[in-house]
Amino acid sequence: MKYGLLKISAVIFSIAIVGCDPVYDVDYQVWNASGTSITILVDHSGFKRDTNIISDDTGLIVLNASSICCTTKEYLGDLNMLPFEISIVNSGGSNYNKEAADISIWRKVYPDKSGGRGTVLLTVRPEDFD
Repeated sequence: MKYGLLKISAVIFSIAIVGCDPVYDVDYQVWNASGTSITILVDHSGFKRDTNIISDDTGLIVLNASSICCTTKEYLGDLNMLPFEISIVNSGGSNYNKEAADISIWRKVYPDKSGGRGTVLLTVRPEDFD
């Protein structure tokens, strides 16, 4: 009897360990610190296009990416390109003077714990339109 309970407990424990796949949860956010409103166009691989106007001193989450495969820290550590195309124009009609899709100008904000939400942040400043 004890052996049967021990065997059942071991099977349940094994299923629980194997069934706990890691997940990531990451927000891609544009923060407008340019002193004027900006318009952003986000192209999600040709399937969907979003156009948004962001007021000064305001942020917008343009994409929330989450899936089962790895932790948020692992996902951010391996991230080497954006999963979308983006273009930015200020209210005066000037184009963003950097390559907005270049991941090196975005800041990765890692979560405090392995299962937390991370952020990939682009801060747009006045000098980005010179």
